[in-house]
Amino acid sequence: MSEQTKESALRYVYGLQVSCLPLVGGKKTPSIDSWKVYQERFPSGVEIVSGWPMGSNLGIVTGSISRIVVVDCESIDDAKWFWESRGKTTAVVETPRGIHFYFRHPGQHVGNAQRVKDDAGNPRYDIRGDGGYVVAPPSEVIEGDGVAKTGAYRWRDGKQLISVDVLPVFNPEWRPTAASQAYTSKKYTDGVKYISSIHAVSGKGGHNDTWRAVNVLRDSGISEAEALAAMVEWNATNADPPWTVNELLHKVRDAFNGGSK
Repeated sequence: MSEQTKESALRYVYGLQVSCLPLVGGKKTPSIDSWKVYQERFPSGVEIVSGWPMGSNLGIVTGSISRIVVVDCESIDDAKWFWESRGKTTAVVETPRGIHFYFRHPGQHVGNAQRVKDDAGNPRYDIRGDGGYVVAPPSEVIEGDGVAKTGAYRWRDGKQLISVDVLPVFNPEWRPTAASQAYTSKKYTDGVKYISSIHAVSGKGGHNDTWRAVNVLRDSGISEAEALAAMVEWNATNADPPWTVNELLHKVRDAFNGGSK
């Protein structure tokens, strides 16, 4: 981790009371396996200065721990649409491809979401909330291995975040409902068709079978919201006894955030 990155991490944690994590140098992935501990506590100064790998990029942990939700637009056109159609904020990060908009956490659970659509069905933005993180300035990424474009993350016009308290509050209505995100793409229908042959019976490996169904949907390439919608339908016919919606939601979130059964 460079001196500039260390200074930024210390400012985020001690100046803004925002939790951080180290990312692989030039990449977007965590450089330590235990990064999720920073969803529950802030990293210490010792961890930042001497415990994190040299050359690491820097991430900000989103959600209630940092009181931050980030809207990720992967193109300038999508960012312009969000700015004009959904909401504006005072903290904006320019990414190699698009824009990150920072908002204050509303105080209720805000799950991550991918490819949230506009009213015409066009994917417009991702949401990074509870259980998520974003690449933060002054990180730089290199194209390849999950990175689409080489470039740096910078606060727009050099205007760094000075306080979470001054951010506008994220509107929970910007998150999709499971129904609004579900659609009949080939990925979605193929995943639903496959899990129709999976049956979960209590006492006969039902938990494992349900977990397998969730992971099939995730690996099919659909969004978290679409997977939840498919699991609710599957649950009504293929689970004995059926899971509660909250139990299904927990399993889907765990699968999409790299958790285990």
